[in-house]
Order: sequence, then structure tokens, then C-alpha cells
Amino acid sequence: MNCMILVGGKGKRMRPFTWFTPKPLLPIFGKPILDHIIDYLSFFGVRDIYLKIYYKPIQFLENYPDFKFIYEKEEEEISVNKLLRVYPELKNDFLIVVNGDTLTNLDLLSMFKMSKGKSIRAMDGNVYTGIKILSPDYLQGKNKKVAEFRAYFWWQDLGTPSGYLKGRKYLIENGIKND
Repeated sequence: MNCMILVGGKGKRMRPFTWFTPKPLLPIFGKPILDHIIDYLSFFGVRDIYLKIYYKPIQFLENYPDFKFIYEKEEEEISVNKLLRVYPELKNDFLIVVNGDTLTNLDLLSMFKMSKGKSIRAMDGNVYTGIKILSPDYLQGKNKKVAEFRAYFWWQDLGTPSGYLKGRKYLIENGIKND
């Protein structure tokens, strides 16, 4: 499975911390948020990761030289469409899309099994949690329906100072900190 991590935002809610550092590169225990997300994805066997960048792209290019990138000139452009224009071969496999400022313990394999080969997004009540799996049919424009995965799991948007602290606390309580 391929994955696109959305790391292009300006992180306005995290200012002044994001004036010089993009939000996904802010550290938690000396390790960028993005590295925590990559570790999570690696646990489920995801190896092909694409980063959608916009804000301060040079920092991503320098820190992740082995990754494939999609650079957006405009923050609002639909990322999946551009990814497929640049890498059309991705239309033939499932694509995980993850927000670059969200930590979670969501079981991706359970989510994938529940999707039964269709597109699905993780929900907490009526709130989208920042993770979805898009099917080849969706990517090829054949079926744009997206089911909802509702199961008990922890997730945290790190896009605000309070969210960042809650995510840090979760990592401490679950022994995930990087000493």
C-alpha cells in the first residue's frame, strides 16, 4: 500500500512555534511529529510514502531526501489529484492518506479489512480523524463513495498547543517516548 502524508499547511494555530519550522517537523521527545507518523505506518508495513508539501518545502527535502514529494504552489489544491497526475501508477493500488499533524493508535489492518475493498475514512462520532484509505476504484474515478470506519481508537490532532500537549502526554503514558 502507498501512503500520502499531508504536511503542507502553515501551522497558523501553532504560532510562534511554526514561524521557522513546519508543524510536522516540530519535535516530540527529540523526534519530529512526522517521524512518529512514519513509525506508525511502518508498523503496518507501509513503505512507499509520498509527502505533500507547501510551507517551507526545503526543510522537508533536506530531512527526507529518500521520499517522493508533491509540491503544491497553492495550499488549497486537491492533493490526491495532483499526486495521481505526477505518479499515475498509484491509481492501481490502495492509497492511505494521513494528516501530517495527527497521532493515532488506529489499527490500519482492521480498517482495511472492514473496507471490503472500498474507500473508507476513520471517524470519531461525526469528526474525521485524519486517516482514510482510498481504493483503486476511487482513484480511477469509478466509485467516489467513501464509507466510515467507526471503532474505538485514540487519535489526537496536534494542530494546537493543547492538542500537541495531549499527544505528548499519550506518548508518555504508553511508553512511546524516544529517550
